[in-house]
Amino acid sequence: MKTKAKKAVVVLLILLFPFFLFACKTGSSDNGAVALSDAAPDAAPETVGTFTINTSGADGGPDGGSGGNGGSVDIYMDYGSLGPLQVMASGVADASFTPRASAPNLGDNPLILTADTTITSIPVPGAEPAAGTPYLVEGSSDLRISDGDGDLSNEDAVTGISVVAGVTLTLELNYILTAEVLLDNDIDNDGTITTVDRDGDQRGNLSLDLYSYHGNGTIDTSGTLDGQSGGYVQINSGNSFFNNGRIDTSGADSTARTAGNGGYVEIYAYYGIENTGDITTDGGAATGGGDAGGDAGYLDFAADFNLNNSGNLSCRGGDGVNGGGYGNWIQLYAGDSDFGDLHNSGNLDTSGGDSAADDGGSGGDIEMYAYGGYIVNSGNLTTKGGDNTDPSSDAGDGGSVYLEVSFQNLPARDVLFSGNVDASGGLAVTETGATGRGGSGGNFEIYAEYENYPLGQRIALLGYSGIDANGGDGNFTGDGESVQLYCYPGYDDLAGFDTAGCSITNEADINTAGGSVVVAATNIPANGGNGGDVYMETIDGDDYGEFYLDIEKVVNSGDIDTSGGDNLEADSSAGGAGSVWIWGYNGVTNSGNITARGGDDLGTDGGTTGFGNDGNDLQLYAELGPVSNSGALSTDGGDGEYSAGDASVIELFGPEVSNSGALAANGGNADPSLADSTGGDGAEVNLDSPDGLGITQTGTVTNHGGTGTTAGSDGDYYLGGVLQ
Repeated sequence: MKTKAKKAVVVLLILLFPFFLFACKTGSSDNGAVALSDAAPDAAPETVGTFTINTSGADGGPDGGSGGNGGSVDIYMDYGSLGPLQVMASGVADASFTPRASAPNLGDNPLILTADTTITSIPVPGAEPAAGTPYLVEGSSDLRISDGDGDLSNEDAVTGISVVAGVTLTLELNYILTAEVLLDNDIDNDGTITTVDRDGDQRGNLSLDLYSYHGNGTIDTSGTLDGQSGGYVQINSGNSFFNNGRIDTSGADSTARTAGNGGYVEIYAYYGIENTGDITTDGGAATGGGDAGGDAGYLDFAADFNLNNSGNLSCRGGDGVNGGGYGNWIQLYAGDSDFGDLHNSGNLDTSGGDSAADDGGSGGDIEMYAYGGYIVNSGNLTTKGGDNTDPSSDAGDGGSVYLEVSFQNLPARDVLFSGNVDASGGLAVTETGATGRGGSGGNFEIYAEYENYPLGQRIALLGYSGIDANGGDGNFTGDGESVQLYCYPGYDDLAGFDTAGCSITNEADINTAGGSVVVAATNIPANGGNGGDVYMETIDGDDYGEFYLDIEKVVNSGDIDTSGGDNLEADSSAGGAGSVWIWGYNGVTNSGNITARGGDDLGTDGGTTGFGNDGNDLQLYAELGPVSNSGALSTDGGDGEYSAGDASVIELFGPEVSNSGALAANGGNADPSLADSTGGDGAEVNLDSPDGLGITQTGTVTNHGGTGTTAGSDGDYYLGGVLQ
């Protein structure tokens, strides 16, 4: 279909949009595609709460070691779609695809290999090999078959290559570090394609420029000698890349030195990529008398149209004696030319390597992009920091995960996402005397931009039980990080006006608690980490939501904990809870238990240390629709032997407010038998509406001051603007 025709289809869809958006639902097509609007989540067998997203920091040592910080979780529409943003406990994204039938075309001058063959690279000037011998010339990427006339390069270039099963094609290097071959047609590889060594430290690289690649066999440029680095693989396809075989560019292990680095893999196809084979770019492992683990090479898949992957992709750093190798990034990119759909059901791993001494390696990032199409993922994504077993060394940080859909020549489509995500920090030693830092978690982000064409597109995370972005424990502590689900107003290009954004549903438990000081900590006073904020918000600055009363709502049933971490003999209040802000323009419904409590102080020395931390605000807010809460809400201050933490505000506001949950905003308790101890203050609890009417309250409210030589003050309780 030509571009003008495609744009005409888009315009037609927009014109029909008011009639079908909420009346029609379409399911998956044979290749796992999803419709622009409200695709059903049950295309695959249903599960309940199987998957987790973990961006937590890890624990550090008790003797001056620190816990790692959590990584943020952001799931949002930069321009809203008028559709849902969901984190659901049930369902599984169906990322399966039906491979296209394809037949290799080797052109009119093919090279068909039925026996192991090494293709020599001849220097210039040099002697032509015997007639019938394939050869390369240094500085030229044309592959030729000798005619035996003594004249180099006067033959026609080979147009395509076939390597039959059980046969190995070995390429010498026609460029300084690389074997490079240019073909007008295809490669059909059922055997093995490899390169020679550059030297003992480096395997030769491989670069193939062709029309299409068809692979059931292997491409192997991995290191084979002690500590040798793998060569990179570049495949540039003018049409498509079809691979069912293995690609291995790993670095070699070492028992004597630093292990080899993995070579990178770059695959570009003008039309599409279909990969079912496993690809490995791992760094080598150092063991015994070896040194550090090798770093991984990166992996880059890019197709102008569709990209389908079910192979396991690994860019892990190697384990080491004196340091773990770094993981490297994986990028899956579809839709540079016109429109792109991306399926991934393979497991992707960019973790850092573990270390017996020195630091663990950091994880590499995992990125997926689809322009003018959709992303469907069901594979596990792992980018964990490397662990270490040395009491004085640090663990590695987790990498980040990023997904993006946005407009190209067609509107961006749905994001359907399942699978475990582990971007947590690596583990440090936590036994007595350990001083190392736990790794920090990486970030997780899904970004969708539906500018110009809000067609009810959907972001749906299916089958999730929990999201964890905690800080790690230690002598010094890591902070929890924020979790945000939100959307901005949309814009309809055809109508020429702004629209509402989306509705938000969350069924997963969310934990952003700060790390706690461990009881065995040796450096005191020490404060617990801050809890991360949680936002669920339909951002609607110009009141577009009043025209879309069924949209711009927030429903939460997951339990949320943003509490601060515990202190140890702290001499001031610090490390408070994160805030919770749930804002739906046309209504908020919450049934989850939400805790934004300040951490306790675990000290018992009877002196003037021992400070509890403060709770933080908890607000449920709607502009036009009702606010309904049945969950237990708590912003209590933390307990402390000498000085307790203060509670913080609980507020429910909307045109109609109903509450049946227990609301607690109590000050923390101090030891009343300890001289000059101070209890924490209770905080305000406020259920309100613009006119003070329409409020139904059947739940309990407690907001007392805490105990101490000087007790904390009670908080105020307002119902419809009236002090109770």
